[in-house]
Amino acid sequence: MFLLLTMETAFNSVYKVTGDSRTLFWRMVSWIMVSLIVLTVGLLSFISNTLSTIFLLNKLHIISIQLLNFIINTILIGTLYIYIPNHLIKWRDGLLGGCVSAFLFEIGRNSFGLYILHLAYYTNIYGTLALIPIFLLWVYISWLIILFGAIFIAEKNKLLASSEYMKRVYK
Repeated sequence: MFLLLTMETAFNSVYKVTGDSRTLFWRMVSWIMVSLIVLTVGLLSFISNTLSTIFLLNKLHIISIQLLNFIINTILIGTLYIYIPNHLIKWRDGLLGGCVSAFLFEIGRNSFGLYILHLAYYTNIYGTLALIPIFLLWVYISWLIILFGAIFIAEKNKLLASSEYMKRVYK
């Protein structure tokens, strides 16, 4: 619950929202939605990796599973960007930020997996407790990717607003 409150506060600070006009009901609905979206993104990543590993699919099947995973992640993360902040975000902008974040998630997931497989020696140091720092590192990387998408949307809107202002001034 504190994580979700932190997420809402961070998104509101990215979009420079002041005040709090949300009711308790809307806040609970958004928290439930965020929880379901985060679980779905994690479950989809697990399912796509499991399918491609277990069934030894050919390259076309693996690419189609990853593409479907990317599209669903784009929609889910875009929904986060649209509904969580107490600020009006257009669907187009939310989905664009979701697309950027989903792309970074795919890169981050594959890179993090390679790092854990080949370079990290956490089990030598921590033994079976190595899962804790690995999990915390992945949560940190995921949070940076989500915040980058929100900042991307805010900066895109700021650039568009300033270019429209410049067109009116120099017209």
